[in-house]
Amino acid sequence: MTETCDHLEWLLTQAIEFGCSVAEVSSGWSEARLVVHLSLGMPAALRTPVSAPVRYYSSPRTPHNAATEGFYCASCKVGLSFPAASA
Repeated sequence: MTETCDHLEWLLTQAIEFGCSVAEVSSGWSEARLVVHLSLGMPAALRTPVSAPVRYYSSPRTPHNAATEGFYCASCKVGLSFPAASA
């Protein structure tokens, strides 16, 4: 399995159990050392409250990027990114 961080590992494991797969792993972002991009939208069961240092985020579609949502660990600078429906 793709390595994330201790704070996000359980979310990645759950996403895979719900049928998601890792589409890409990227690094070198300005605010994240590693981002794991999942192939499917976020399973509804993962839409539960998280606690620091993990936070939920969503980003709307832009002319250059698809809409995404996911989780980011501020402590480890690791993210999980799911494709989101465009609003």
